[in-house]
Amino acid sequence: MLLKTICTIFLIYVSVIKCHDLYAHDNNYAHLRTEQSHRIDDLLQKLFDHIYEARGMNREMDELKREQVHHGILLNELISKFNGMDKENNLQWNALNMVMIELYNKKQILIQNQNQNQTKPELEPIGIGGSCIDFLNSTQRGSSIYSIIVASFSQLPFNVSCDQDTIGGGWITVLRRQDGSVDFFRKWEEYKRGIGTLDGEYFIGLEKLHHLTKAGDQELLIEMEDFNGRQAYAKYDQFVIASEEENYKLTKLGKYAGDAGDDLRYHRGRMFSARDRDNDDFSGNCAETSLGGWWYGMCHQSNLMGVYNDTRYAKGINWFAFTGRNASLKKARMLIRTKKP
Repeated sequence: MLLKTICTIFLIYVSVIKCHDLYAHDNNYAHLRTEQSHRIDDLLQKLFDHIYEARGMNREMDELKREQVHHGILLNELISKFNGMDKENNLQWNALNMVMIELYNKKQILIQNQNQNQTKPELEPIGIGGSCIDFLNSTQRGSSIYSIIVASFSQLPFNVSCDQDTIGGGWITVLRRQDGSVDFFRKWEEYKRGIGTLDGEYFIGLEKLHHLTKAGDQELLIEMEDFNGRQAYAKYDQFVIASEEENYKLTKLGKYAGDAGDDLRYHRGRMFSARDRDNDDFSGNCAETSLGGWWYGMCHQSNLMGVYNDTRYAKGINWFAFTGRNASLKKARMLIRTKKP
């Protein structure tokens, strides 16, 4: 635009010179020259104004370009800082996640340790034996907590609750229900490891129960009491639980004696079922419908791991011949003992 203006002014100037030559002889030369001079001055002034304005616009453009570059630099710095913050936040978030996962795992370990009875009992165990019978002659304690070693299970001892008073003593408590303080509606791994504490509601665990009974030399005693104070028992002269490969099947159940009714007989030959492991003969899952874990069939005649004091049909701690299916036992115990020769 500026170049075009300069060219236009130059052409006008040449025209003015030519006009001067043509009219030099004219008497009005002075007047025309004066008039043309004013025009030239005006045009030159306009030229200078355009040049000044163009220079001003150039300065503004330069300033805008500098500001644009400056803003671009600031934007890049902000983006870099944002990316850095984002990366740092990701690292912090990942670190926080790791801490949360570690805390969760520690919590699960503590729960497992509690279920495995690794919490300190009220009484320290006395000595180490192979069963509760080995402590029958102990004059220090009687019925209490002792340590035994079952070599096929572990070379390390574990604690058991020994009853040295009932029917000659020497009994290992494998299940105790007494107040509803422990939830027995569990998953397979929990039944496998064990539930509760030795001095409260408790299940020894299927794996230990298998190793304690697999030799076929254990007898079983089941004691029960209802909320009216009535008591009864069922005794079997043999009790064997298979390995996990056979889903802890109740493989052998000996001769019955007692006054509670032979309601474990129905479960002989059945595999153990849990809420997440359906091994029963029912089209559904008996563990889900009966809210416990047991050697269910279609579904049960007994349900000692049912819901405490639940009187809904077949959901409580049932022993059918003694409670029916719409009542629940107040107390129940399962105990095993090495048979005397």
